Amino acid sequence: DLQVALASVATVASDVNESVREKENTNKLSELQKRFGGSIAIYAPHRVFIKMGELTKVCATGNKRYVFLLCNDIFLYASGPLNSTTRLQLHNNMRIPSDLQSADSLPDDDRIANAFYIRARKKSFAVC
Repeated sequence: DLQVALASVATVASDVNESVREKENTNKLSELQKRFGGSIAIYAPHRVFIKMGELTKVCATGNKRYVFLLCNDIFLYASGPLNSTTRLQLHNNMRIPSDLQSADSLPDDDRIANAFYIRARKKSFAVC
């Protein structure tokens, strides 16, 4: 029957897509592991890469640009270029949910816009 065949093909396509996603995730985590060297274990079988990008950390001594990395179980930031193979230097890592308590939006003002406040067990800070 055509409906059974279509359902079978859809299942196979879904399985293939999931395998591709898992392989892409493994490749991304392996690439990031190389960039961090031995400073932190980025690759873990259960870990899922979510997003990586540059944000400005609001500091008392002046705002500083960092590369932030979000996975399903860790949130960290490092110094170094975003789009490069250059080594990243880890500044802070927080396990989710045990270390990272919340991320709250901050109101815009004349100094910062689109900011949020990261509350963590050891260190809290604003980024924009």
